[in-house]
Amino acid sequence: MKNKRGISALITTLIMVLLVLVSIGIIWAIIQNIITGGVEQISLGKLLIDLKIEDPKLVGDNVSLRVNRGIGEGDLVGIKFVVSNDSDTKVVEENSAIKELEKQTFVIESGISSIKEVSIAPIIKAEAGKEVTGNIADSFKF
Repeated sequence: MKNKRGISALITTLIMVLLVLVSIGIIWAIIQNIITGGVEQISLGKLLIDLKIEDPKLVGDNVSLRVNRGIGEGDLVGIKFVVSNDSDTKVVEENSAIKELEKQTFVIESGISSIKEVSIAPIIKAEAGKEVTGNIADSFKF
């Protein structure tokens, strides 16, 4: 009878060790998924792309402006224009791959009257191929 007790304790210990190992594996899989998903959001291009608004003009309910891209790495695939007045805000996305030191003119049809402000934010292709919107790069108040 004594041998059976020893084996029972050994089996219990082995089961506990296996449960701990399985738990660690599950937790590691979850953490790794979170980390790799977060890496896509942390793109150096979001910090290095330099966009400036130049020569903005109001043409009725539309905004005409030139975007100047300065020096800075990053795969720019588009720009989000944020147009707002006192009560409304509209985001207009334009697909445009402006290269370093280039300028491009845009006419933004917002449909908002009495426009007070326009802002721009870069859309960058992250390392994983996913498009990510950066922070507001520049704003202009009329």
